[in-house]
Amino acid sequence: MPQRIYAAVFPNLTLVEMVALISVFILLLNIATFLLLAHVIIDYLVRFGVTSYRNGFVAQLKAFTTALFEPVLMPLRKVLPRFNGVDLSPLVLFIILYFLRVLVSQDLMPLLAT
Repeated sequence: MPQRIYAAVFPNLTLVEMVALISVFILLLNIATFLLLAHVIIDYLVRFGVTSYRNGFVAQLKAFTTALFEPVLMPLRKVLPRFNGVDLSPLVLFIILYFLRVLVSQDLMPLLAT
């Protein structure tokens, strides 16, 4: 039965290829979580005056993470209220990334292994 689940979506993939595809997806979710954490930390370091955007590395990393996450964070910001000036949209995105990782690793992988 599990083979029918993934075979309906990806009919040309073997079980090993499907597990590899899911593993790559989990790796991408982990990288996105790490980059989102870097995005939040850089934002707070600049706000508290620890570093500034004059630092080339900080400016490049902030520009990269902003280009990566702002299309996702903007709709969340429209829905979520601000609490005393604190933006909660990255926290919600962390939770979404976590649930995606749990869904894929704990729900789909066991289905493929059986």
